[in-house]
Amino acid sequence: MRISTEVKGPSLADVLAFTILEKEEDVARVERAARRRLRGVSEWEGWRIFSTETHDEGDEIMRLNVFVEPTDRSSPSALRVFEFYLGSEGRHSARFAAFIRAVGIIEKIEDDRELVGRYFATLNDGRTGADFGPLTRAIV
Repeated sequence: MRISTEVKGPSLADVLAFTILEKEEDVARVERAARRRLRGVSEWEGWRIFSTETHDEGDEIMRLNVFVEPTDRSSPSALRVFEFYLGSEGRHSARFAAFIRAVGIIEKIEDDRELVGRYFATLNDGRTGADFGPLTRAIV
């Protein structure tokens, strides 16, 4: 792990002093803000698929955009798009296969509209196949 020397912020001593000396409400406010910022990489987040789009990228490759909203309805600005690149005749990434399993499709998907209305969870913003799971991971 590389530690950046360009990060500007309070020292550990400043943080400890803040948590000990300041009002509980102020410490709680900072803690909530930090939790929201780190949520996508430290906790499972639940999503509901509300739309999909496919785009032909040429060379027998198709891009699937999956539009999702958070299950906790935290804010409208939390809408996201997950992109997957698919090859012809069942060629796809392990990340896409994990996503399909996470939404509950066991066999293969015939139409992208089958995804609309389904739920799943992500960890670490869904960067790898291991970061997709069933919604139960986000609500437990």
